[in-house]
Amino acid sequence: MTLGTEPHFRQVIQGWLRTEPKSIIITTLEARRTYIEGLVEEIGDSRIIVMAVETASYRRQCYEAISKVTTAFFVVVDDRSLWGVSTLDNILAPFRDPRVGGVTGLQAVKPRNGNTLTQWETFGALNLARRNVLHSALAFFNKGQVLNLSGRLSAYWTCIYKDRGFRDAFLHELWLGRFPITTRDDNALTTWLLHKGWRIAFQNSPGVIIAAGISPNWLYTRQLLRWLRDTLRYYLLDITFAFKMREKDHLLRAVLNIVVYFMTDFAMIFELAFLLSVSTASWLGQGEITGKR
Repeated sequence: MTLGTEPHFRQVIQGWLRTEPKSIIITTLEARRTYIEGLVEEIGDSRIIVMAVETASYRRQCYEAISKVTTAFFVVVDDRSLWGVSTLDNILAPFRDPRVGGVTGLQAVKPRNGNTLTQWETFGALNLARRNVLHSALAFFNKGQVLNLSGRLSAYWTCIYKDRGFRDAFLHELWLGRFPITTRDDNALTTWLLHKGWRIAFQNSPGVIIAAGISPNWLYTRQLLRWLRDTLRYYLLDITFAFKMREKDHLLRAVLNIVVYFMTDFAMIFELAFLLSVSTASWLGQGEITGKR
């Protein structure tokens, strides 16, 4: 799902191809189709398929791509995620357990420009480092269950998302019975999987780690606020579902997610305040933290 505007998008696609996938399905808007198809033609690999929708909708784009999947598994990844040569093999490894329906993995931040992180990228790196630790701990104590399957990199059993019920729930979900939801899909995919009785897994081997790109300026905070809003909504739905089902595993996961959610909020506020305290007025512009990664 992309507009093709990321500066390293060609490099990202080439990284995917090196892992030997059967196909790569790129979804975009009709207004950007010609540009994306031109880029794909330059790369020259017939495994890349370009699809487009008329209006911007993460869910519509995601569903259209899933509907064209013909393999047993599919991987959802964003257009900023740089893969290693073993990323695909490692993210699929937990499916050896037949109870697992979805897998996510480790993430780290890659500088958008050069070898230095901006202050905002440093904030993002702290956020991802905390996420890696929290997910590893939760997976250890809660039978592999984690907060959610990340939209930057997650793998799924295709059969879970091929029925008509998923289409209707995914594309026509309403908040409070009135407001259509068209925002990011990772929480929705995770919730559907868990409510159908599947398990999720967190792969923390070094071979699965991806280098994730984030917005190198204040726009990253707007992105975080959107994620927090969507995440809280789904965690409240999880609590309701857990009490309805009266099942210990669902209730434990829902409670852990709520607790960790508020811990994460507090930690992000602390980290942002710290970075602001050690920065100058130019921080909102071009400031960088030096040092090679």
